[in-house]
Amino acid sequence: MTDMSPPTRTMAALVQATVMFALSRGVTLLEVAQATGVSAEQLMTATSWLPQEVIPRIWLLLAERFPGEAVALSMASIGATSRIFGDLGRMGSLVPDLRSMILLTIRNRALLSDGLELQLLETDTEATLRMHHPMDEVDGGYEAELGLAMSARGFGHRFGTEGLLVRVEFRHRPLGPLDAYQRFFEVPVRFEQPNNALVLHAHALDRENPKADPALQLFVQRHLDRIREELGARADSPLLERVREAVAQGSVRGEFSVETLARRLGMSSRVLQRHLADEGTSPRALLDQARKAQALELVRDPRLALEEIACLLGYATERSFRRAFERWTGRTPAQARRSVGDGT
Repeated sequence: MTDMSPPTRTMAALVQATVMFALSRGVTLLEVAQATGVSAEQLMTATSWLPQEVIPRIWLLLAERFPGEAVALSMASIGATSRIFGDLGRMGSLVPDLRSMILLTIRNRALLSDGLELQLLETDTEATLRMHHPMDEVDGGYEAELGLAMSARGFGHRFGTEGLLVRVEFRHRPLGPLDAYQRFFEVPVRFEQPNNALVLHAHALDRENPKADPALQLFVQRHLDRIREELGARADSPLLERVREAVAQGSVRGEFSVETLARRLGMSSRVLQRHLADEGTSPRALLDQARKAQALELVRDPRLALEEIACLLGYATERSFRRAFERWTGRTPAQARRSVGDGT
């Protein structure tokens, strides 16, 4: 049977940041194009997505050029990917603590790559952020090193490095000198482990964000409360009331998938579909209703960039959010925002 699933993609900006790092190390653009099979023009001008195989091929080229060097740590140390995390970085002002930032990143991992998997596991003493991508086995671990290195650098920059990390774990063998990893992470680094992971002190998750915007936090919470009231202000059956409450709870966390809603309710997606069909509605209709109500409220605040709103609502791109908004209202988000300013 033919596989009809869409190809996995990686954000073009991440590819371009990796290309620019390669160029800074003396690799030519022609060499990168030949290694990746993508034209130089497409590599540098693409604005959305590129095939997932492109970045591993660049890392393999760098590995050949600089054998025995942890080049991914070099890329992370110069902040070469800071613009990649622009949207998620700006969202950092909306979260009160490190746990919220990690969960926000997990929910919006598709902003970076379709195939990226992130998972947070907590015990009484440790919190483990696991990271996996299908291409980890292709590039030998370079992109895994970059991802964990950039995450550790970003968390430390916002929440402080002291007492943050317990250790770092990689599935692969060292790609460079062991002291390079020690200097970068400043905690023990273990190799040939079951997972790629940052292991943090559990109490570090509660560290407050010193740059959080309390006023914006209050605004977001208030509009979510109004959505909850709207969703619950109907004379529904007990089941439908329960589903609406679960939808409202999920919307606070930016969760708008049928599968997540079904898990929250302790049933399968198919059973949920059947129950709601008897009520004359569907999971997707209720989720879209919550998403629409949230979107209409968020666009009223000029402090929120449209990219941030798209991220809050679980869209991979601003373009996807814009299409949905036009379908709901007949106007673009920008037009709706201008009408608020004009009082129309």
